[in-house]
Amino acid sequence: MNSDPRMTLRALLDRGLIEPAGDGRFQIHSLLSAFAASMIEEDPELPSLREVQLRRLRHYEVKLGAANEAFLLGGRAQRDWLGVFDADWEGIRAAYLWAASLMEEDEEAADYVNRYAGVGSSVLAFRLPPREFIRWMELALRAARRLEDAESVVTRKANLGTGYLMAGAYPEALPYFEEALADARAAEDRHGEAPALGNLASTYSALGDTDRAVACAEECVTVAREIGDRGIEAKALGTLGEIYAELGRPRDAVRCLKGQKDVAHEIEHAPSEARAMRKLGIFYRELGHPWRAAVFFEAAASAFEDLDDREALRGVLLSHGILCAKQEAYEDALGLFDRVLESAEGDGDGAAGAPALMNQGNVRDAQGLPDLAEDLYRRAIDAARDGGHAGTLGDASWNLAQLLEAKGDRRGAVGAARDAAGAYRSVGNPNEERVLSWLRDQGVD
Repeated sequence: MNSDPRMTLRALLDRGLIEPAGDGRFQIHSLLSAFAASMIEEDPELPSLREVQLRRLRHYEVKLGAANEAFLLGGRAQRDWLGVFDADWEGIRAAYLWAASLMEEDEEAADYVNRYAGVGSSVLAFRLPPREFIRWMELALRAARRLEDAESVVTRKANLGTGYLMAGAYPEALPYFEEALADARAAEDRHGEAPALGNLASTYSALGDTDRAVACAEECVTVAREIGDRGIEAKALGTLGEIYAELGRPRDAVRCLKGQKDVAHEIEHAPSEARAMRKLGIFYRELGHPWRAAVFFEAAASAFEDLDDREALRGVLLSHGILCAKQEAYEDALGLFDRVLESAEGDGDGAAGAPALMNQGNVRDAQGLPDLAEDLYRRAIDAARDGGHAGTLGDASWNLAQLLEAKGDRRGAVGAARDAAGAYRSVGNPNEERVLSWLRDQGVD
């Protein structure tokens, strides 16, 4: 027998028994897979199809757990295992969906649905779109309740809060985090208390309650340092930095944002370090230091590209484009927004391009091209509505309202403003009051 695996692979390929699956991987031909399944069904001495599926679930549970652990550890292992996770994703997802389809009548399948959410929560939150992550955690919560696993029920509720926070649905996220904090304190669980405080800080900040946000973030930093969780410490410092920037406390903002960057660098947590660099870029942009902002945006973009985090990359390109627009470097801004749109289309997620369309509209408006701006705003509104991005829907509708008012179309402006107020209201965005104030000034109820 030939011991060279390359020769064996070549022989199997030549006979049509396997086929390339990308990234140097191979899979059994679909017809052969179907034939094997029929043989299993007919031969009682072979494992049943259910046992084969359970073996697959066990295999991918190990892979998912290893990827999650490496993600939390950071460093080179984090990058390597993210690549493994991406390569294995279709297998992980297929195994999980099989279990999810049977969880109502099969207790072992329900257990796997819950366990997958548990062992992979961090890497799943990093890689999955928010709504898909929410669906995973909703199913896991149902499974945990079916299994009467009280500890998992508590954890899955916290995971659901994270999903809603990721999706920008802050009112929906808030009760999950409040409950998670109460549960952790009742159990005297400092390791559960720290992330609950950090998530509450982010949620309160998004809802405009800066006093509570600062209190939660500061307490989170204290608890994280007490238990030695530097990852949570870094995240809480970043939240504090953003809040201080909004409150006009630049020294505190820089101290906290650089603190996040330094801690993340020390523990080699590339996603957290990249997010800190993006936040520093936004801070220096708003402070009027464009060259410093550009340096941080470029560094963050490079880091997100290395991580193959396309959603975060789109975010930093968008932030850099806004910087260029503020500097009246309009062609550079449009080019960066085009890269966002190309990335979104490449991922088959046109809705992810809504903020870029809106900002292109802002550029065209600044260039004195109102008709082009109006078209871009309307395209952004359609994309945001299709994708359920209420925040962007509100922003684009409000920008359109102001543009239509300047064009003398009061009726259209009022309609767009009402749409903006409704979108902001749906996610608890404090910008709703500004729009309602404008409507009152127009004599509209």
